[in-house]
Amino acid sequence: RIPAVMGLTDVHSLRTIALISGGRAHFLAGNIHEAQEWLERGLVSVGAAYSIWKVSCLGSLALVEAWCGHTYRAEALAGEALAVARGVDTLAHPSTADAYLALTFAALEQAQPNKAALYLHEATLRTYANKRLQLMWLCLFGRSLLQATEGRTNDATKTILSATAELDSQPPPVVADRLFALRSRLLRLDGSPEQAFRVAAEWDARSHFVTFELAIDALALQDLEQAHKALEAMPALTETSGPLAQIEHQLISALLSDAAGKSDDAR
Repeated sequence: RIPAVMGLTDVHSLRTIALISGGRAHFLAGNIHEAQEWLERGLVSVGAAYSIWKVSCLGSLALVEAWCGHTYRAEALAGEALAVARGVDTLAHPSTADAYLALTFAALEQAQPNKAALYLHEATLRTYANKRLQLMWLCLFGRSLLQATEGRTNDATKTILSATAELDSQPPPVVADRLFALRSRLLRLDGSPEQAFRVAAEWDARSHFVTFELAIDALALQDLEQAHKALEAMPALTETSGPLAQIEHQLISALLSDAAGKSDDAR
């Protein structure tokens, strides 16, 4: 028999909690499509009628969408999550952290660092309030990306290099990929494309974020052969590939065509 705890251990609530947790776990492992499926199932489940679970699910789904470039959908989902929280006076509850993080990444993709900084501040307050370690890693990545966007490359590098010590843990796979990719980009922008290429090349996971930077590093070194290899190593595009993956794949193809003198193909 399942004990009754705060009226939230009925079978419907437990099912919703399991779906949200499964969706978050898939996201942190880098399984974006599976994460979307689990969270969408959680959103239409009976237990999602409880406001905290609904806010949690909407926010987590918004975060997944923002991560892969669906910024408008992310903003809509996050806005709905915060509207629900506001309606029941729980806007300060930790469950809204995911929604604020989604808005952070959406703002960064739209080159709005001031808005991103405000959202990241709200996300960080709520994340650290209940010590959600994996979300703390996402906040830290958001901080480094914001610093890089603002041109504070030294601060961004320090944030990345001190991350493991600061959080006393290793990042989840989905964050590790982005941190390695950003580290490579920062080195290239700092005038060290050779070191940038080595950093990207030593990362085992071949996510599109890392392989994109590897290709750009190779192009910066005018090594077209390595750039072609990086393009070939990028994950194949599918119907479920997010906008970021599609844009980065096409951008590398265009740059390679241009470098080869094929201006029509590049265009």
